[in-house]
Amino acid sequence: MKRDQHNNQKRNAILNKLLILVGVIIIGLVAFILGMQFVQPPAIPASSQSIPTTTRSSTSSQASTATSTTTELSSSTESSATLEETGVYAVDFPKGDVLMGENDSFKFAVTTYLANDSLVVSYTPKESHSQDAHNSETATLYPTTIPTTRISVVENGLTKDVKINTELKLPASDSSKPNLAFFQPFNGDDTKVYSYLNRGGNIVLAFSPNGEHGPYSTVVLQ
Repeated sequence: MKRDQHNNQKRNAILNKLLILVGVIIIGLVAFILGMQFVQPPAIPASSQSIPTTTRSSTSSQASTATSTTTELSSSTESSATLEETGVYAVDFPKGDVLMGENDSFKFAVTTYLANDSLVVSYTPKESHSQDAHNSETATLYPTTIPTTRISVVENGLTKDVKINTELKLPASDSSKPNLAFFQPFNGDDTKVYSYLNRGGNIVLAFSPNGEHGPYSTVVLQ
């Protein structure tokens, strides 16, 4: 009887030790798991990670498009300005030809030459019935490309603004400079004479107005 009781007490002691050991192991595992959760940062959902990437990509694309557009506009503006300054409105007079025109008071002739770029511009009052009349005025002028100038002209009774790249200038060193009478009907001085092409494709001479006030008077050449 005493032996059985002793055996039972021994088994109970072993069982208690096992239960304590299992409890210690469970407590250790729980403590380890909790500790790992505090140390490891929380996971970011996949959907949250993709949003900034898409936003950055979209922003970068918009910035690239805006830069490209600005560059193209700047390039186009610079190109247009360069063309305008290099004579896009310049007049090319035909060589070896005679162009005729008139205004209310005078008949005009512009003679060009094959050998050089000079122009002989002459006018005769309309009341002169003979081409051999000696009351015409003549000047030798040279077409010169200038920076773009905008002037107001009266052409065929209509006032409009035109862009000019060609000025007809007196030769710098030429003993055959015209008498002031050549300019008398226009401005009574060394009048500026410009030239441009109208919408019909005709070469037009434009003379500065009297006293340089008002629009330029014009002669359309044929």
